[in-house]
Amino acid sequence: NRRDQDFAGASHLTLMDVLEHQEDDRAFMADLAERMDPGATLLLTVPAMPFLWSDWDTKLGHYRRYTKRSLRRAVDSLPLEIEEQSYIFPELIPAGIARRLRSRRGSQDDAGAEFPELSNSLNETLYRVGRASMRMRHYWPAGTSLFARLRHVD
Repeated sequence: NRRDQDFAGASHLTLMDVLEHQEDDRAFMADLAERMDPGATLLLTVPAMPFLWSDWDTKLGHYRRYTKRSLRRAVDSLPLEIEEQSYIFPELIPAGIARRLRSRRGSQDDAGAEFPELSNSLNETLYRVGRASMRMRHYWPAGTSLFARLRHVD
């Protein structure tokens, strides 16, 4: 039984920007669920909004971006109950759109998949905006990432 491998006794697991790197996300989640104890909680984030797909995603090795519906499909019929789903980082959607437009125009980003260096003031501003937007995450209809909390119900 694989259940006693890896996660035995773990009450919480996290997958932060991991699922989108799995070619078969459903098989990956089925294997993960099999290894979780009943009642354990899984916290995960994935890139959101397929319309934001760009060369950036390809360079990072992503297979997909998610919507709430597509994430539900990845765990449908598994012993994982979605307790919360919310979009996060809506303030970064304009940057995502700009990146997508540059990709469509064929602009090559010499930095590859590296994050751009930001000035301290811009970084601080984005941090403050991000902190405020996280408190409102249950209300956003979109964001560059999707957060989910799932509980193993088997």
